[in-house]
Amino acid sequence: MSPGLIATWNKELRAVLDTPDMRQRLLGVGLETQSSTPAELFTRQSNLITTMTATMKAAGVEPE
Repeated sequence: MSPGLIATWNKELRAVLDTPDMRQRLLGVGLETQSSTPAELFTRQSNLITTMTATMKAAGVEPE
């Protein structure tokens, strides 16, 4: 996916999620929004994958 497309999608999504109405609707179903840059999301997801992979290996979980 092109960086320009990702930046546009991120900008538009943040605009929607930052509206008071959408925040309230999401809070009503138990979700809290947290915006970030695409690079921050990539880093957070990469760290999560690394952590979960190590945890699953330590627990002896094998892929099916």
